[in-house]
Amino acid sequence: MTVKYNVDKLCQIVEDIRTVMGVSLAVINTEYRTICSAKNDEEFCQRICSSPEGRSRCECSDTEMLRMCKESGAPVSHICHAGLRDTAVPIIKNDVIAGYIFIGRVRPTEAPDGIAERLSWLGDSEAEILERYLALPYFTEKQRRAMINLVSNIIFDGAIEIEYDGVLERAVEYIDRNISSPLTVNMLCKELFVSKNRLYEEFRTHRNITVNDYIWERRLKLAKELLSFTDKPLCEVASSVGIENYTYFCRLFKEKVGLSPTAYRKLNCATVGGVDLRH
Repeated sequence: MTVKYNVDKLCQIVEDIRTVMGVSLAVINTEYRTICSAKNDEEFCQRICSSPEGRSRCECSDTEMLRMCKESGAPVSHICHAGLRDTAVPIIKNDVIAGYIFIGRVRPTEAPDGIAERLSWLGDSEAEILERYLALPYFTEKQRRAMINLVSNIIFDGAIEIEYDGVLERAVEYIDRNISSPLTVNMLCKELFVSKNRLYEEFRTHRNITVNDYIWERRLKLAKELLSFTDKPLCEVASSVGIENYTYFCRLFKEKVGLSPTAYRKLNCATVGGVDLRH
C-alpha cells in the first residue's frame, strides 16, 4: 500500500482548523514524519525546543503517543513532558490508518500546577515560565472532546489517497513468514495497512479461497511436513504451526485431513537419523 499526500491541500486544511480552533496542528504520515503543520506563535514551546534536551524530550513524547494511537486505532491524548496536553487523531482511509493529525500545545488546566518545577532544568525564572505557559490556549474537557470529534470526521478526499500494490503477495509472504505465530485477519490488515474488504477481495479473486482458509491450509501443509520428516512430539508440531492448543490441533487436523496426526505420521513418515519413524 502506498499513501499519497497532497501537501498543499493538507496545509490548507490544518491552517483552517488552526484558524477556527486556535490550536497548533500537524499532519503526520504513517512513518511518524511531519507532512505539514500550522502552529501558533507560542514562546513556551519555542523556548523548550531551543535546547537539545527539550527538543529530544518532545520528540520522544510525540513518538510514544503516535505509537499508542497506531496500536489503538483511536484518538489518544496525554500530558507531555512539558505539562501540555497533546492529542493524536488517526486519519482513516479505506478502513486503515493513512496518517495522523497531531493537536498540541494546549494547557490541560486553567491554572498551572507545578509547571515551574517541571521545567526547572531550563534554568528560566518561575515568572518567565508561568508567563509563557499562561499564553497557551486552554480547553475544557467538553471542548476537548468536541474538538477531537470534529477533527476525526474531517474529509480528506483529494488530500490523501491510498494506492494498493502487491497486496496479495505481501499477505502471502507475511503469512508464510509468521505461520508459527498467532495470525488473524485484523493483524494482517494492521501490518499490511490494508482494509479487510481489500484483503478478502484479493484472496477471493486470485486464490478462490478465504484468508482464514489460506492460513489453515499453510498450517496443515507445514504440519504434514513435520509429521513426515521429523520426530517432533505432536505437541511441538502443533506449536510449530501456530496452534498452542494440542487438542484443538488434533481435532482440526483430523477434520481437514481425514486422519489423526498419529495415523498420518504412521502412513507417511520417513526415517530420521536412521530411525524409521513408523516403528
